[in-house]
Amino acid sequence: MIKRKFIVEIAVNEKTVAKKYPNYDCNYNNPDELIDSIMHNFKYEAETDMSKNGMKEWGYSKKILKEIK
Repeated sequence: MIKRKFIVEIAVNEKTVAKKYPNYDCNYNNPDELIDSIMHNFKYEAETDMSKNGMKEWGYSKKILKEIK
């Protein structure tokens, strides 16, 4: 099995995101909600929680180890 670890940074420009992302105002109330959504979409494939069942169902897994603040 091969494992590689990454630190992922998600940045949102609060001043321009609503202009550049047409559905932003419909889907999110603030940049934190957008970031939470991006992280949720990273963790899940279809309906599978990739950190728990990914290896069994898809042959690979994805885990968010911790948020660095």
